[in-house]
Amino acid sequence: PAIYASLLARAGEPERALELFRLAARLDLDDLTGTTAGGLHLATMGGVWQALAFGFLGLRTAAGGALAIRPSLPEAWNALGLKLRFGGQPVGVRAEHDRVTITCVTPLLVHVADRAPAWCESGGTIIPLEPSPTDRSLP
Repeated sequence: PAIYASLLARAGEPERALELFRLAARLDLDDLTGTTAGGLHLATMGGVWQALAFGFLGLRTAAGGALAIRPSLPEAWNALGLKLRFGGQPVGVRAEHDRVTITCVTPLLVHVADRAPAWCESGGTIIPLEPSPTDRSLP
């Protein structure tokens, strides 16, 4: 379910993704399969992280080694933030429904949604989000 959640979020369907994400996140906590006593589902835990990073935040490597970010947050979430290493440096990414905040140690080229590439300057950069012409939501 975690990988399907990631794929659905990347496809612009965060509400459907959230259902599967919750299932994956609660798999061992609620012992949904009755097998938790035999060991935790570590692959599912990794899938949950992937759903957050690659699905809901839409992180990937863009041309030229830039960091691409295309958030797809469910309505129930106000924000999602992760700290990771990209290109050998620590990077923080926090997505809200109207903006993305990136923190970096050294300048980093970022592509956020359909906006022109921008540089994250040492410290932090806030990039406002605008409705995308390719947004798949219904009017």
